[in-house]
Amino acid sequence: MREILFVTTSRHKVKEANEIAKEFGLKLIQHDFDYPENQDKTIEEIVSQAARQMADKLNQLVVVEDAGLFLEAYENFPGPLSKFVFNTIGNEGIFKLLEGKDRGAYFKAVYGYCQPRQEPKLFTGISRGQITTQAKALEVDDMPWDYIFIPAGYEKVTSEIMNQKKDFSARAKAVKKLAEYINSK
Repeated sequence: MREILFVTTSRHKVKEANEIAKEFGLKLIQHDFDYPENQDKTIEEIVSQAARQMADKLNQLVVVEDAGLFLEAYENFPGPLSKFVFNTIGNEGIFKLLEGKDRGAYFKAVYGYCQPRQEPKLFTGISRGQITTQAKALEVDDMPWDYIFIPAGYEKVTSEIMNQKKDFSARAKAVKKLAEYINSK
């Protein structure tokens, strides 16, 4: 099995990504390092910059990822600010923002694959759905938005259907593209 360094502080990202990567003979090894993210940029720009910086700093091939929740009622929000928004207003704040508004939403995950002193290759996955009106299945230990996001084609929030997450998640879609690229080389 081919091992690749995955620079992230999130064990949830590593766990979910490896569920897909293993199907392609890959294992992402977590390098727990918190790199700077310019939240004024798009997710693609954040990943591209971080991948370049981490590959050069560690002098080896790396993978980085950033993901965000996007609410249809608010253009490009919270997007790159998803973690900040969750940490400040939480799910209850999102519910208030969506009162009387379109509850459509999507997740976008972008992976950057980069060799030192090279431009990164980016791989994107998107999962569409909607935001529920209350958080559910809070006893499940996973990503914060999984308690309020109902993926398109499903009737339950992600945390209630964790065994099916790899079939629809933005992260799974992006990891599949990344793995196919790596295996084509």
